[in-house]
Amino acid sequence: MEPPQEHPTGPPPLGVVQLLYAAAVVGVPLAVAGSLSLGLSQDASIAAFRACVQLTILATCILGPLLRTTRPELVLLYVGFMCAAAGREGSSKLSWRYPGALQHCIVAAAIGSGTAVFIGIAFIIQPKPWFSATTLIPVAGMVLGNGLNAVAVGLRTYLEELGDHPDRAQLSLSFGASPFEALLPVARSAFKTALTPAINSMAVSGLVSIPGMMTGQVLAGQDPVEASRYQIMITYLIAGGAFTAVGVAVLLASRTLFDHHGRFCSDLLMAPQSSQQSSQKSSAARALNPDKCSSSIHSAHELDPVPTTLLLHQRRVVLRNARSNGAAGFPSESAAVVLAGTDLHGRVRDRLLFKLLSLTLVEGEICVVCGASGRGKTRLLSLLNASCPFSIHGDGAAGMNTLTLRGEGIAAVGGPAWRRRVLLVPQHVPALANHSTESWFRMVLGFESNTVAAHTAGKVEDTVHRMHDIGQRLGLREEQLRHAKLNSLSGGERHRAILTCAFALQPSVLLLDEPTAALDAATRDSVAQEITGLASRHGTAVVMVTHDRELSAQLAHSQIVFSNDAADAV
Repeated sequence: MEPPQEHPTGPPPLGVVQLLYAAAVVGVPLAVAGSLSLGLSQDASIAAFRACVQLTILATCILGPLLRTTRPELVLLYVGFMCAAAGREGSSKLSWRYPGALQHCIVAAAIGSGTAVFIGIAFIIQPKPWFSATTLIPVAGMVLGNGLNAVAVGLRTYLEELGDHPDRAQLSLSFGASPFEALLPVARSAFKTALTPAINSMAVSGLVSIPGMMTGQVLAGQDPVEASRYQIMITYLIAGGAFTAVGVAVLLASRTLFDHHGRFCSDLLMAPQSSQQSSQKSSAARALNPDKCSSSIHSAHELDPVPTTLLLHQRRVVLRNARSNGAAGFPSESAAVVLAGTDLHGRVRDRLLFKLLSLTLVEGEICVVCGASGRGKTRLLSLLNASCPFSIHGDGAAGMNTLTLRGEGIAAVGGPAWRRRVLLVPQHVPALANHSTESWFRMVLGFESNTVAAHTAGKVEDTVHRMHDIGQRLGLREEQLRHAKLNSLSGGERHRAILTCAFALQPSVLLLDEPTAALDAATRDSVAQEITGLASRHGTAVVMVTHDRELSAQLAHSQIVFSNDAADAV
């Protein structure tokens, strides 16, 4: 083989043999990875082959004609194709998906990288003509390539956090956070993960590595000083474009997954396998011919066909328990209506849990919800809290108006303000690593919907002091409330800590999902006393899901029973 001839103005040309040597540098590690079953060999081999084919086609079939063209629309058309390809490649890397993810990745790449490229071409490089393919396409390629990686990593992190740990954002939402406030920790994690490679690259440029653009220009014989300036420019454009692209992608995903009332539309977020299984179940359900479901209060109306075993009867039964109107602990007949709802429907994806449920809660009333597991009790609480959308034929206007809080609907009150006043404490409290009970409670008081409430009821410190008093009555030590991280507490202690925060906020309606499930008898009695005290002293209406019959008999003024057999509700 003849040695490569020297090139007078740049590096020597490369032949097929030289490229085979370069391929060996990749091929040998891939062979080792295959022998160790690392799961990388197939994807990496395909990527290496694609890179070879795509770059060859780019150089021989695309760049050649574009470099000679005088028509700007052809250059811009190819740049648009690059944006679409970048968006498609980025969306293919997502584990969790939602409708419109592909389009959002394309728009994010176009806005983020397009803005950076425009600034670079129009104000910095200023080529003549402005659409010069020798400048526009390489710059766009470098910015889009890095923007693609940032969008793929950032959006993947964001969706995985929402898909794998939805309870973290839901907890903040249920205490009155807006979507922005609830998702801010998730967005921070997504930005940090996505932009760390770009930040690290800037940090070591010129110290550990010579970046690609500068390397190419030096090899082409350009002055190193000028090459370094071009590299600085492109590095800044890449970082800025990546940041903007990730921000646009996260914003578009949030606007899809949360409705205009700030309710999390979790049904839209599905992993690829879950999506396929859900589609199959939906098709099977629609193939059935279910019976109509009737209610003990209202007559039924037509709904989308679902399996008959999923259609449940429900009945609200007022339990006097030998108490007379006006007796201690029982709301008087003159008590004002706090929360009213009619024709409530609960659905999870294609599964109908309940329908045509109506309820009316007055000040100080304690309503117990009971029934077998999987009947929709927790879903009912989420609907009342407005942390998930209603399920009436795509969440139409009729569904949004079936609930009123002191005569006002969700649209009039506003989603976050509604959730602050109709507050939900879930059964399973997430282990938050960055907050103690007090720091989390202070964060909640800082929510826009809580700020006014905290200051009208008294100073923030007075509210925090009230939280400490309640926590100690529920068996939590001062040290635990002030300094212990929530993820260091046991499940029962963590649940008591969040209950403490809910009691201290004194909402209009308090929704409790199994509040005593993980508690001993003494602590259960303390929780029961706090519930009755909140209802009697502050007029808070309480809706409580429980399987504890003794607690139900002790506290309930009214009851909702979910059952397959209407007779069981009596």
